[in-house]
Order: sequence, then C-alpha cells, then structure tokens
Amino acid sequence: YEKLYKSSDSRIYFDYYIRCLTELEEFTTIEKVIKKQIKKNPNDASYYVELGYFFKSQGKVDEGKTQYEQALNKLSPSKSQIINTNLQPPRNSLVLRASLCYFLHPGSSLFSSSSCRW
Repeated sequence: YEKLYKSSDSRIYFDYYIRCLTELEEFTTIEKVIKKQIKKNPNDASYYVELGYFFKSQGKVDEGKTQYEQALNKLSPSKSQIINTNLQPPRNSLVLRASLCYFLHPGSSLFSSSSCRW
C-alpha cells in the first residue's frame, strides 16, 4: 500500500497504508505520514481527527485533545464535511465521537452538549 499511497492522493490508499503501518507497529512512520497529509490538506478536518486518534492510542491524551480541537476548528457548518469526516475509518464509530466530546468537554454527554452534536 505504500507504493499506491505515494502514487495517488486517494484517501482509500492512505487508510490502508495507515492500517498496515499500525499492524507493523511503525508508529513513528504513522505520525509522519499523517502530519504530511495535514500539510498537504490543512483544511481537511479528518486528518486532524486521524492524528488525534493516533495520539490517543499512544497514550498521548493531551496531544490527541489538541488535534481533536483543531479538527473541530476546521469543520465548517457544512453537513457534508461533517459527515465525510465521520465516515472515514476509524472516525466512523460512536465511541470515537464520544471520546472526542469527553476529551473536549469532560462530563458532557454526546447528545446533550451543543458542541458535541453530530
């Protein structure tokens, strides 16, 4: 998937490449690849969520929270952008959305906090 990812701007190849790197425990490479995508696509909130999820999975909760906040700041009121951001793996889970709300608004509910409504 590395060759496919590097030869294309396809989000699908990016996702599969990240999955492969995760299985291989190539965590330094994962961080670099995601940050490179953020540089190439600074207004795409999904890459900030990807990096936040990565940091959270590495136990770097504060860095993860910062990236989730960046993602929220990048989202426009466009429903399609919010939907697309949440459809990308691993962002398609209710657990991740709840985590986002938990880290950004401790004690709030996914369904009660106005900033956590999806």
